[in-house]
Amino acid sequence: MMVYQAASSLAGRTLRPYAARFALPVTLCFERSAVRELATMSGSDPLEVLRKESHGRSLCDKQGCRLPGVHWVMSIALPANAASTTKAPSLRTIGIERISDAGIDFVMKRTSPTARSIEAGLPVSILYSQGKYLPGESTEQWRGEGHCELLPLPEILDLVPSFTMVSMVGSQRAVNTAQNDVLRQTETSGERMAVPNKSHLTEIMQTTRMELENGDINMEELESCIRAFRFQPTRMECMLGGPDSIMWDRWEWLRAVPDEASDGSIPWRSPNHLVPH
Repeated sequence: MMVYQAASSLAGRTLRPYAARFALPVTLCFERSAVRELATMSGSDPLEVLRKESHGRSLCDKQGCRLPGVHWVMSIALPANAASTTKAPSLRTIGIERISDAGIDFVMKRTSPTARSIEAGLPVSILYSQGKYLPGESTEQWRGEGHCELLPLPEILDLVPSFTMVSMVGSQRAVNTAQNDVLRQTETSGERMAVPNKSHLTEIMQTTRMELENGDINMEELESCIRAFRFQPTRMECMLGGPDSIMWDRWEWLRAVPDEASDGSIPWRSPNHLVPH
């Protein structure tokens, strides 16, 4: 009887195919994305695409300069050194200060091993993500490969958050006074310094912060503690999509060879549409 009732309750109904009954409505968020629209343009510049997307997310102004108070960071990786094949690569999270068609500008503590490796010309990779993986929205993952050039610190100093400057200058001051046991290089890896006396280190940071606010830290000390770089990619890649997407949309840009540009610059070739994985 139960079987009969179940069967009779279906009488006269037209059943959709199994996949259609259980499939959720799909919206290709990336179809409306500015990334996709700009990526498909011949000769598009991935740095320009990234700048416009970041501006649209209120991370930077129209010129690509960091807005005050925003958390705008990327990861950067490079070989431990040119000769090592066994030591793990160096990986850091750094603040983005500016994005332009010339590259991505950032700062690091000048005396760090990573900064010295970048300055020595080792190749660099970056990873940057933005957006939200939520229904109706999309997220972007940007990857880049290239090298960095040195920048004059005053060129981007106004964009560097004060807490970043305080941390780098204060840390260098603490290292310089390590003989007073503010820091001690014991039981740590590489050139990292341990902190046996946090209250003393806090005092150094507080003093540094007040001096910076009062304009009492000169450019000579700032340049001895902070190094400015510009990442110049030779390859960029972007994957974008969201929970409503059928698949990730993946684009790749490659730099053209120098002699392909009549004005001496190095343009980008037309982007390649890649399979997701």
